[in-house]
Amino acid sequence: MTGRVLSLGEALIDVVSEDPNVLGARVMGGGFGGNVLALTTQDHSQDLITRVQEQYYSARGRHGVNEGSVIVSTPGPGLSEIDLNDFWRDSITKINSLGTSTPTKLRTLIDSAPVPLEPQEIWPVIVAAGQGTRAAETGLSRPKPLAIVAGEPAITHVLRYIREGLGETRTPVIIVSPSNEAAIRDALHGHDVGFVTQPHALGTGDAVLNAHELMHDFAGLALVVWSTQPVIRPQTFARAVRLARLFDSYEMVLPTAFIKNPYAPIARNKSGEIASAVETHLEGADPHDFGETNIGLFIVKNQTMFQVLKELRNRYWDESTGHYTRARGELGFPNELINALASRKFGVCASPFADPREEQGIKRLEDVSRCEKFISELKAEKTTGNFINGNDGK
Repeated sequence: MTGRVLSLGEALIDVVSEDPNVLGARVMGGGFGGNVLALTTQDHSQDLITRVQEQYYSARGRHGVNEGSVIVSTPGPGLSEIDLNDFWRDSITKINSLGTSTPTKLRTLIDSAPVPLEPQEIWPVIVAAGQGTRAAETGLSRPKPLAIVAGEPAITHVLRYIREGLGETRTPVIIVSPSNEAAIRDALHGHDVGFVTQPHALGTGDAVLNAHELMHDFAGLALVVWSTQPVIRPQTFARAVRLARLFDSYEMVLPTAFIKNPYAPIARNKSGEIASAVETHLEGADPHDFGETNIGLFIVKNQTMFQVLKELRNRYWDESTGHYTRARGELGFPNELINALASRKFGVCASPFADPREEQGIKRLEDVSRCEKFISELKAEKTTGNFINGNDGK
């Protein structure tokens, strides 16, 4: 019995071997003769199947493919080194897709990711150049970055939390306006910071672009944060940088939160990837009752950030008016950057691991008391996190 089957196998070998594109063939296994294994290329596999059907199976009243006797198998990559970061990336990506109920799990995963990052690879950019017109209308008598929150200016909270979360980064750059520069310089006397002035109020994107001359040679990560976000905790700065280090293929990484009536809602596509971002106030977008939003903290590859901002300036700048052809004549940040990068395969990675209270910034006088309340609550909860420099954030 075995010899008869083997002769058929040998007949099949003869059919297969006559194909000039077959690299080798042999009988595999035992019992009823096993299988005939033929090695060919992907481009020639269908021609080989046709040959085997016509010259072997049809003569025996059989259809090899339909009965499952002909199988195409593609070899995998074989043994390779296991990248443990793939585990964290896959896990975080899957949990990201679950939405609002996962911030604690995300924080745990990000904190445990083995991704050391030298603080000198991070350059903080603190945007403090806003005019504060709306805030003044509500009764705030000083520039928003200098609003007193829990006994100190909002901007000093931001500086301190960056240092506590990340250690000795490159010297933070403070972007100021001509109207508030003197007051902010005075408030930050003794702090290790540098200053860049935005000559004209042309939007947050334009403000960041003014730092290009200072930062153009830097090949690391720019950490852009609003000076009016005193509730963002040290561990959130650390987690944002860890996430950027872990997802290092992406050009831009940002923590997000789900809140009611988001000021700057983020939209994802069906695959969970970031598709766009808008600002309901400046851009006149339809308000959302509930949604995902940035918290005023962004990690961007420095070279990419300035490349895209310069492209946007070239596209939208109107020399005749001295303004951008965008809402209110301004170039915004981060939405213009997010929308420009969203079309790239590895453009924007957003993860909703932030506490919703950290989104609270200072836009009006009443926001100061909200910030104080949330800072107090978060400290009382003693939320901990593993920091790059080892602090626990209690």
